Amino acid sequence: MIRAVFFDLDGTLVNSVLDLANCANKVLKNNGYKEQPSDNYKFYAGGGIREMLNRAAGGTLSEEKAKEFAAEFHEIYKNHFADNTVAYNGMKELLRSLKGKKMKLCVITNKPQDIAEQIISKVYGEDLFDLIVGQNGEFPLKPQPHSSFYAMSETEVNSDETFFVGDSAVDILTADNFGAFSVGVLWGFRTRAELEQAGARFIVNSPDEILKIINRINDI
Repeated sequence: MIRAVFFDLDGTLVNSVLDLANCANKVLKNNGYKEQPSDNYKFYAGGGIREMLNRAAGGTLSEEKAKEFAAEFHEIYKNHFADNTVAYNGMKELLRSLKGKKMKLCVITNKPQDIAEQIISKVYGEDLFDLIVGQNGEFPLKPQPHSSFYAMSETEVNSDETFFVGDSAVDILTADNFGAFSVGVLWGFRTRAELEQAGARFIVNSPDEILKIINRINDI
């Protein structure tokens, strides 16, 4: 019986690539680095802000410099995180359907906690998600499972009752690391090949397919 669905944020719940790219490119430009095409950020994102900026800078940043760049990015991004960021088609309908079935809904993201909360509030409102767990200094980043175990504890579900939905190998590995069903989505930042190689249990083309799979498992 599936009782909970945990979602990645960027590339899964929201298309945020243009805002990520615009803000990261400002940081690169301010520090004498070459700006990158916005589509490149589909592959740079996913491992946290420091890792995204290091990838955009060609992997040349020291740990200290990546930390400085991340702080600068945060100052820019906090004012531009929703300039172009929107929900993916069909996702609001899926969330309302899951909520109607009394599913526990959580966001598990490597994005900073405060920004993640603001994005969810702006794009989805305040009443759909039971919990948002972002980068807050308390848990290591995905694919480490600590934030997911915390969400399971807070929502009182077990790993074998949980779907973890995401668009990248990081998300599939996160699901594996805490024993959940992994669901890879094809509308996000990464490719089917990446999701297949990571071993996704399910791969879906549209949000409504997630509901169909849950209904089938729950024999509804």
